[in-house]
Amino acid sequence: MNEKRVTIVVCLIFLLGTVSLSLTGCGPGQLFGPTVTPSPTLTSTPTITPKPTLTPTITPSPTPTFTPTITPTPTAIPAQGTPIASKDWEVTVFKGILRPRLVNGWTLWTPRSGYIFLDLGVRIRRLNPSEGSVSTRKIYLYDANGEVWELVSSNVALGTGKAKDPFTIGLTCMGCLESIEGDDTYVRLFYIGNTEAINRPFILQFKDVPPIEFTPERID
Repeated sequence: MNEKRVTIVVCLIFLLGTVSLSLTGCGPGQLFGPTVTPSPTLTSTPTITPKPTLTPTITPSPTPTFTPTITPTPTAIPAQGTPIASKDWEVTVFKGILRPRLVNGWTLWTPRSGYIFLDLGVRIRRLNPSEGSVSTRKIYLYDANGEVWELVSSNVALGTGKAKDPFTIGLTCMGCLESIEGDDTYVRLFYIGNTEAINRPFILQFKDVPPIEFTPERID
């Protein structure tokens, strides 16, 4: 009986030692399995809607208004028969004659209805020797309405130191336009224009000479 007790005690001691050894060699993880670290809860990233790019409204700057510089037109000088000069030229308007027709020998020129010729005699002196030849096209004639009359023929004669009547210079041909070559030149000019303003003064303009105002005679 005592042997059985001893055996039982020994067995119990053995079993307790085995359990103790088992417990000693095992960590908590061996007893209960590996420690599971929970995955972090995924936080959804909010979708960011980009703000629209604002296009600035551009208000155009007002266009500046430029005031043109107006060069005043020189006042015409009533100076028929009187020399009018600039630093380079001198012009004398002797007389103007309105003619309904022009005659040269057997040739007769008649303007179309509503138009008339102006036969003009002038003298042009060159005061500046550096000024060269000038076409008679540069001698402009304006009526009282500001219309430019067309030069249809011109003839010139050089001065000889004696006074000359430019109306003694003949009409050679219609459409022939001569040039001023010498220092002293008598010129006979034939213009054509509308009859609307023939009862008022005309203006002759040449180079930088002040405009010359004159009133023509009329021959029917």
